[in-house]
Amino acid sequence: EWRQQVRFHDAVENLACGKSVGEVARDCGYASASAFTAAFRKNFGMQPSRIWQAPSIVEPDRRSP
Repeated sequence: EWRQQVRFHDAVENLACGKSVGEVARDCGYASASAFTAAFRKNFGMQPSRIWQAPSIVEPDRRSP
């Protein structure tokens, strides 16, 4: 659903800026950090706490091939 994709986009930006997983989970409307983590992992294939290790998710590489 497009709303969830918008929430995840905002979540990635907030996590990259240093917000805690719990805070981002609440901002996205999840009842708990664990529910958010499960949904995030299903969508991105990684835990939200590892987002800073994946800069391509935060800022895609826009160099030409």
